[in-house]
Amino acid sequence: GSRVRLRLSNVMGTEPIKLSSVAFAQQSTGAGLVKGSSKNLTFAGGSSTVTIPAGGYAFSDPLSYPVKAFQKYSISFVPLKTIKSPTRHASSFEQPYVSGLAKSTTESGLFFAPITLPMHQSWFLLDRLDVETDANKEVVLVVGDSITDGAASMGNLLSLDPKLTNIGTNTRYSD
Repeated sequence: GSRVRLRLSNVMGTEPIKLSSVAFAQQSTGAGLVKGSSKNLTFAGGSSTVTIPAGGYAFSDPLSYPVKAFQKYSISFVPLKTIKSPTRHASSFEQPYVSGLAKSTTESGLFFAPITLPMHQSWFLLDRLDVETDANKEVVLVVGDSITDGAASMGNLLSLDPKLTNIGTNTRYSD
C-alpha cells in the first residue's frame, strides 16, 4: 500500500485521552525502528495532537507511507497525562514497550522497556489500520483478531506464510 490511516479507540474509557507525537514506523528488533522510517501522524486536518473522546474513536489523517507485505510496523504516541483505563486488545502476544521520557520514538529503542504484568502483550488504543493500495489489487490485512494472535499463537514472532496458502483452513498465525 501507499498510504496508512489509524483509528484509535477509547471506547472503553471513562475520560478523554489526549495524545501527541503519534508516529508510524517500520519495526526492526524489540523497541527499535528501521532508521529513517518513523513518520509523524496528524489528526483533524493537520494537528499534531489528538483527543480521543471517552467512549469514542479518533482517525488520523492519511499518511503517505509505503507499506510492504509481511513487515512489522510500530505505532507510538505520547500521552499528555496518565491514562487510567486504556482500551486495549489483551493477549495480542506482541510485546509493547514504554518509555518514561516524553518522546514517542527512538530508532535504537533506547529508553524503552517492555511493559510488564498484568498489561504485557496487549495493544493499547489501536483499533484499526487502513492501508490504501493501488486500484485492482487484492489485499488481506489482518490486525489483532483470534486468527492473527491469541490462543495458540507464538509470542513476538512474525510467522505468516508468505504464500498465504493456509488462510481459511483454521490455521493460527502470529503477527
